[in-house]
Amino acid sequence: MAGQFGSRTELIAENEKLKTEALLLQGRLQKLAALTEQNVRLRELLNSSALVNEKVEVAELIGEHLQENGLQPSDVKRFWLHQANLSMNHLIFNKLRGREVAEEDAPVILD
Repeated sequence: MAGQFGSRTELIAENEKLKTEALLLQGRLQKLAALTEQNVRLRELLNSSALVNEKVEVAELIGEHLQENGLQPSDVKRFWLHQANLSMNHLIFNKLRGREVAEEDAPVILD
């Protein structure tokens, strides 16, 4: 019968190994949950143009990205956006900076 079951020492060692593995998997699960939550938030920002004005959405997305990297919009010397609409560019920049943006802050090349 002793051959069918591991010794107490073996069972205790296996139990400790499984506890360690469970902790590692729990940590991975927590990371995945946090990434999933962030992904949902970013998808909401990207797909919410029906609910939120597109200009505000883009400005919020840029602002959040800057903040995640420890920056404020005022820390950025020049913004370059690829938009086909000049008024859209101006509105995004104005929303980011909270003021009218000068031409040198946000150059526009539409050629």
